[in-house]
Amino acid sequence: QTFRSAVRALVPLLLLLICGCLNVERDPYPTEWLRPAPIDALKQLEGRYTNRGEKTFSGHSDTSMGNLWYFLTRQKTEFYSGDTIQITLLSPGELLVELANEAGEVRQSATLSDGPDFKMMDATLRLRPHSEAGATGFGTGMGTETCRLRLAEGGGLVGETDGIATGLLLYAIPIVGVGRDWIFWAKVKEDDVRDGDQGTDCYSLETP
Repeated sequence: QTFRSAVRALVPLLLLLICGCLNVERDPYPTEWLRPAPIDALKQLEGRYTNRGEKTFSGHSDTSMGNLWYFLTRQKTEFYSGDTIQITLLSPGELLVELANEAGEVRQSATLSDGPDFKMMDATLRLRPHSEAGATGFGTGMGTETCRLRLAEGGGLVGETDGIATGLLLYAIPIVGVGRDWIFWAKVKEDDVRDGDQGTDCYSLETP
């Protein structure tokens, strides 16, 4: 996602060949989404959420972008749609993140710890910054992305990503791009639905 934000922010520079300029592209928070709310304690994050989120960016070929699993763990997965994420507080500074399929079967899990993986700052869960570098025939660049997680009023989670990328166009022209994106993941309400003699766990989106 760092390079998605970076490339989108740098496209005008690449097209116009503007030297030494800063291009800023920060998406505003969508007014139709539930408002972000502060996190006072990690326990507030407990619950089941959709893995695939609504996002303010589009057109990126990598389907992991906008997934809560990838946002939290930076691990890519083959399960992109129809999956849910269960967040459980294991200890005062430790979160268990579980990725399940539509049947509720856990396919992958990861443990996030306060310090190595995240920090509570300004009533948000700030995840460890992610950096990567790359080169193409057009030049070289490096991007860093910082992700923050908030609650959403009425249920759900709000993700904020801030990315900055620097590079050399044609290995000679310095360029810089800055971007911000938003992602919303709905909270899932678990209902035990009985269909005949068989019990089935059904998930429905929780609405305020």
